[in-house]
Amino acid sequence: MRVISGVLLCALFAAACSERLGRSEAFVRDVSLPAGPFSPGDEVTVAASGFESDDEIMFEIRWPLEGEALEEGSALGVRGVVTARTGRSLTFLAPGGYPASTVEVLLFRRGDRQSLGRIAVSDGRPPQEYSLYGVVGSGAGHASLVRIDMRSGSTKEIARRTGGRIRCAVNEPGSNRLFCISEESGERVGCRYDLTMRYWSAPELRGCVTAGLLPSSAAVLTTDGGRLCLRQAGLTRSSAGIPYCWRLPEGLEPGMLTGAPFVFTSAGGPRLLLAADLGDGTFAPVVLAAYGGGVAVGGPVRAGALIPFAMLERGSDSETFRLVGGYVVSDAGGSELRPFDVRTMRLGEPFARLEEPVRRAVALLSENGATQELWALAGPEGRGAIWVCDLPTGTWRRLPGGELPCSEIVLAR
Repeated sequence: MRVISGVLLCALFAAACSERLGRSEAFVRDVSLPAGPFSPGDEVTVAASGFESDDEIMFEIRWPLEGEALEEGSALGVRGVVTARTGRSLTFLAPGGYPASTVEVLLFRRGDRQSLGRIAVSDGRPPQEYSLYGVVGSGAGHASLVRIDMRSGSTKEIARRTGGRIRCAVNEPGSNRLFCISEESGERVGCRYDLTMRYWSAPELRGCVTAGLLPSSAAVLTTDGGRLCLRQAGLTRSSAGIPYCWRLPEGLEPGMLTGAPFVFTSAGGPRLLLAADLGDGTFAPVVLAAYGGGVAVGGPVRAGALIPFAMLERGSDSETFRLVGGYVVSDAGGSELRPFDVRTMRLGEPFARLEEPVRRAVALLSENGATQELWALAGPEGRGAIWVCDLPTGTWRRLPGGELPCSEIVLAR
């Protein structure tokens, strides 16, 4: 099992304070905590007298290991999600992301803690296979998140959110969480949905432009003092920052780059591929190079949408793969998939065509190259369908099912 380092800071904090966390008097009395078992994301209410408004919940999570040097795995200092509180009760969500566990529930108050008891929580590890999700109704003051069956095309609503339009949804594989950008009161803010624990987090990052995936994390581009900066999207437990910023050339504004998630490519050095809406019916490829490489802008392309995507290319040893980029060039008459050369900043000849306007696209790539697909939401607004392109052959297939009112799609696990 991969040990996720994001809990280490909290664990070290808990260990450093352990000597003074023991108290002769309890914060709360007459504690009643149901033992469970609970599923990740279930609401758990602990009753007691003496709760205060700034009380926090932390977890110490332990699970048995078989065939390992250690008898048990653990995650210490995991912050709980509190959903309701009164002077005599506090409600939190059972934690997710771990094997079936015994969870000690700790009440934290201004640097001290009290154990409230233990609960049993069932297996909440992320799934191994991807699922397809769509956003419905975004822009009407609320949005629904639906799961789209990847074989039948049928949909099932799994969550609702009140707020602004949801854009640029991405998933860091293995987190089973979505990061997206919500347009609220004229500002673009970052929000998260935990697919395991089934809850939306409060907006954290502000000034968001677009989001995307790096090799080891999800990230978001934000505006900062006239610069475009790459920051941690908060999908992992790691608190490490990403220290990359770019100053945009004259004539290129952050608001031009909000149409689709960015794409990471590795061929020719690490780069981010974006698309700029020039506002005159044309779009331009935009490349952000890492390690101080600057910003490059390609020539205008007449289209209704320009959507970056990633695909795999065999390396020089014929055994490994590297990520290269391409763009979906879409308009009312149909869509083309075209490779993109980051050295010349030019689009190549189309290798696949679809007689539908593609509005959103996300690649599904396996490390060994066995799977190389582009999943696309195509068709008129509010009446779309899911099309899947096999990238090596350029052939398309349509997912069965009726019309989809989705405005966004994302693959997640």
